[in-house]
Formats: sequence, structure tokens, C-alpha cells
Amino acid sequence: MQMLRLFWDAASALDRGALALDEGRRFPICRSEALRELWRECGLAQMSAATSTCRPSSPPFDDFWLPFLGGQGPAPTYCGTLAEDARAALRDRVRTMLPVAAVWPYCPDGARACGARRALRRRD
Repeated sequence: MQMLRLFWDAASALDRGALALDEGRRFPICRSEALRELWRECGLAQMSAATSTCRPSSPPFDDFWLPFLGGQGPAPTYCGTLAEDARAALRDRVRTMLPVAAVWPYCPDGARACGARRALRRRD
């Protein structure tokens, strides 16, 4: 998911120790080629992975950030271990890394967007 990729990229830039927790590194199934191979191994030869981006309708940054403070899952758990100043630095870094509205024209000026991507479909 793009929002988690962005989170771990920001966390790793500030804390090299975060690399060991990065879900994209820890779970190879997060990559399309590994997912396709797993499907083939399971006999799902008629399946393919495709990218489909679904963007939220310009939520405020807090709607993006607050789930990382919940303590459930690897990214929020990591976030919860940080001292307040380190968490603020991570929040600010994530905010600056989010794609800007210029790439997503129907956002209000200054809004940022980050979508979720992944699709599974049967090939006929």
C-alpha cells in the first residue's frame, strides 16, 4: 500500500533501525512478482496482478497520519515506540513526502493525496 511505503521510506530516512521493521522488506508478497509466483505455485495460472490506484477525496493530513498513532500493526507500533520529538520529525517528513495536489488536479490547493494500489484479476 502506497501509504505504508511512504511511511517506511520516511521512517528509514530518519532511523536506519526502521529498515528491519519495513513491511515491504519483511514480506516479499508485498511485491507483484512474488505475488504472481505464489499464485502460480497454488495452481492459479490464470491470475495476474495489475495496478489500480484509488485516491481519497482530498482528506486533511490528520486523516492520513492518525492511523499511525493507533498502535495496531507494524507501522503504528513502531510509531508508538518513538519519543515525541522523533514522532514529530517523522510526521513532518511524511507530510513533506506526500504527493502534492499539482499531480492530482481536483484537490483543493495545497492538498496532498496518497492512494492504495493492488488488484487481482482472472485472465480469460
